[in-house]
Amino acid sequence: MLDDRVIQAWWAAFLHGLGTATPSGVGPETYFLKPGYQSRALPEYAVGDGSETTYQPDIYVFAAAAARAIGATALIDVGCGRARKLVASAGALDTIGIDFGRNIEDCRLRYPARTWRACDLDRPHRLPVTPADLARSVIVSADVIEHLVHPEHLLASLREALQWAPLLIVSTPERDLARGIVDFGPPGNPCHVREWNLAEFTCLLEHHGLRPGGVGLTRSDDRDHATYTIMAVVRGSRGFPDVSGASREPTAARPRHPSA
Repeated sequence: MLDDRVIQAWWAAFLHGLGTATPSGVGPETYFLKPGYQSRALPEYAVGDGSETTYQPDIYVFAAAAARAIGATALIDVGCGRARKLVASAGALDTIGIDFGRNIEDCRLRYPARTWRACDLDRPHRLPVTPADLARSVIVSADVIEHLVHPEHLLASLREALQWAPLLIVSTPERDLARGIVDFGPPGNPCHVREWNLAEFTCLLEHHGLRPGGVGLTRSDDRDHATYTIMAVVRGSRGFPDVSGASREPTAARPRHPSA
C-alpha cells in the first residue's frame, strides 16, 4: 500500500519533468529531497576498500576519453578516495587527486609520482588547484556528494572551478533505483548522509548553477551491471578547447582566480 509520502515524491518528480513548480517543502533548504526524507547527521569516514568489485566502473573511463576528445591533458578527481580507478584510467593524462585524511595519505604512498592535494570538501573551500590546472583538465567527482553533510560547499567550489575547467562529470547513487521508491533514509550505507533520485539531483545541480548538458544513468558496479548511478555532465563557462587550444565557443573575458 502506497502512503502519502510516496505519492508526494512521485508527484514531485513528475512535476519537475514538466518544468512545473514542485510541492511545498521541496527546495534548497532540504537539498531538494522529497518530503519526509531523513538524512544522516554523523556519517562514517569513507575509506576506499580493497574489494574486487569496481564501483562506478565506467565514469573514469568516460572522463579520460572525454579529456582526450577535447584536448585536455589532465583529470582532477575531487574526492578521489584511494584513487585506484583514477590511476587505472588516466594513462598518460596527468592527474590531481583531492581528498583528506587517511585516503590522501594512502594515495601519496601508493602513487608517489602522481599529484595529491588535501582538502576537506565538507567545509567552505576552494579547490586546491590553479586556473592553469583547471584550464587543461576534466573534473571528476564520482559518488562523493552523498558523503557530505554540507554538499553546498562542494557545489560552490565546482561552480567556481568551471570558470576555467571545460568539463565536469559528477555522479551519485540513484536512490529510487538502488533503495526503492519507499526509502526515506537515512541511507543504508553508514558513510552516506543522503541520497537523491534523478529529478531531485538535477534540481540540486541547477539551483547551484551547475546545469547539466546531459544527465542519465550509468553502471553502479562491474558485478551486477545494474545502472543505479546518476551521471551528470556539466560544461564549463568557457566552452571546450579544441586540440590546438582555440575555443569552439565565444567566451567572455577570463575571470580572475583568488590564487592567480
